[in-house]
Amino acid sequence: MTGSSGKAALVEDLYALYAEPTGLFDHMVEAGGLDPATDFRDRDLRTMLFRGADLAGFDFSRSNLVGTAIRRARRVDASTKLDGALLDELDQAWLARRLDGEGRSRPAPAVLLSPVNNPFAPGAGTFPPLLAGRADIIERVEVSFQRLRQGRPVRSLILTGLRGVGKTVLLSAIQAVAERDHMIVVRLESIGERSLPGALVPPLRQTLLALSEGAPNKMDVEKALSALASIAELTSLDEELSGEISGLTTPELADDSDLYFDLSDLFSTLGDIAEKRGSGFVLIIDEMQYLADKQLAALMAALHQRSQKARPVMIVGAGLPILLGKIGSVMSYGERQFEFIHIGPLDEVATNDAVLGPLVKEGVLIEPDGLAAIYAHTEGYPYFIQEWALHSWNEAKVSPITREHVERATTAALAHLDENFFRMRFDRLTPSEMRYLRAMAELGPGPHQSQDVAGVLNSKVVGLGPVRGSLIRKGMIYSPTHGETAFTVPLFDDFIRRAMPSL
Repeated sequence: MTGSSGKAALVEDLYALYAEPTGLFDHMVEAGGLDPATDFRDRDLRTMLFRGADLAGFDFSRSNLVGTAIRRARRVDASTKLDGALLDELDQAWLARRLDGEGRSRPAPAVLLSPVNNPFAPGAGTFPPLLAGRADIIERVEVSFQRLRQGRPVRSLILTGLRGVGKTVLLSAIQAVAERDHMIVVRLESIGERSLPGALVPPLRQTLLALSEGAPNKMDVEKALSALASIAELTSLDEELSGEISGLTTPELADDSDLYFDLSDLFSTLGDIAEKRGSGFVLIIDEMQYLADKQLAALMAALHQRSQKARPVMIVGAGLPILLGKIGSVMSYGERQFEFIHIGPLDEVATNDAVLGPLVKEGVLIEPDGLAAIYAHTEGYPYFIQEWALHSWNEAKVSPITREHVERATTAALAHLDENFFRMRFDRLTPSEMRYLRAMAELGPGPHQSQDVAGVLNSKVVGLGPVRGSLIRKGMIYSPTHGETAFTVPLFDDFIRRAMPSL
């Protein structure tokens, strides 16, 4: 018989060792001779996960169960005691629908799943119903903004990742945090179609004019508008817009039509405006990999001068993985100016939360096998999660959603992705570029050695260099390491094999 001290140690070992595999918790409780009625009260159980566990008869009274995902347990019923237990919001909502006021199990409600009420929202930059798995990134940004407001050194942030990982959505979340913290925020859109001056002038002009209304810092705003006028002259903007800005030009500022000096003037003045307001200036740029090399270099040099003068100005950018190499190539100290944050796919826990959260709010259940199937098909990529969850809802018609519904939904999900996510990129390519990508797909998801791709095409690596370079510039592939090539779009190899069955 295990003594009380030995049992306590065994419980602690159980807490530390238990991880994700379904059913392991049940096995370890049985093997350790633990008493569900007494050994789990008044404890911090946050390191545990209850996926697939039978929690009938367990007493978790006054224990901390935040993050344990009790909603993923195989069984929770009236014998599961949770008096005074701490639970996260998703578990609280799930239990409220699963159990009645006296802890008795409720039958699964026959909820009809109407397409009108479908909560899932696949789309480029469309905010999901639940932003799962990104809390640590938002916290890092919040710290940076607080330091910026206090005048402390802050590095600008760059989010990098493949298509479909949610970079644009994260920028929207970061923008909301900045606006909540009363930062001066300007966001640039459509960088791929416009020059940096062309993208910067309209939104920044609108922001500056809003700041000038009845503000004591009107002179500073006019200086910023003056610097913006010089930048406007570097692009073919609408004449009326350029004229309005140029009319505010003042002689004391540099007006030499050099983007670096104009951006430096602009950042300096914006920093003064923000400092007097007790805030900071945040410039948000999506698709930064499309900035022309000279414009990116000018932006980075102006940002570097801002940091040397301790102005509260920072950039939050996002782009494909090729952006890291591009920043390093246009300026030797470029990498040291930024904090790079890699954005990858969600893990299985975060994927499940992204699906469960919206379903719980609608009173809809999904079986564990259904969740597992969504994760398997999407590999945790947020865009694909929304796509599969949307079509699984439409396929199910009634709660709960099962694995069979998810599998049947796969046909519709892939068809929609092919037409609206994959093909729009594929159709912009030349025949030789399509063949290069088809050769990569022949080898699998990648990354692949350039010589292996050349081997599939019976060509020499040197001869394929221009095609590979063109695909990199178009943002279709990137080079993780020297001599390697990988797709920038997840699951693209599967699509190409569907679109081009043979070379």
